[in-house]
Amino acid sequence: MKKGIYVVLLALLTPSFVRAQLVNCGNRPDDPCTYSDFIELIKTVVRFALFNIGVPLVVGMIIWGGVTMMISGGDKGKVAEGRKIIQSAVVGFAIALGAWLIIETIRRIAFGQ
Repeated sequence: MKKGIYVVLLALLTPSFVRAQLVNCGNRPDDPCTYSDFIELIKTVVRFALFNIGVPLVVGMIIWGGVTMMISGGDKGKVAEGRKIIQSAVVGFAIALGAWLIIETIRRIAFGQ
């Protein structure tokens, strides 16, 4: 079962790993990396983590919670467990998305990018 989960996660994340270069600097001696390139690196890594890992994870958790509710057989405890899984996934992603939005807004105001 765990092997199947790893295969699915690898299939979802593989297209994201095709972009090998994170920052477009430092390739030549006359092109050194600067502070704005460092900020760009952080932005790229956070965007990757949030959207390429976070979204499939949230979708998987919602599916897991839905399946838990469907196979509960009327057991109120299992229905509540499935509902809590879905609620936790949505609230957690909303918090992460809100934090990203706040940081992105501050970055655009401070650095004008």
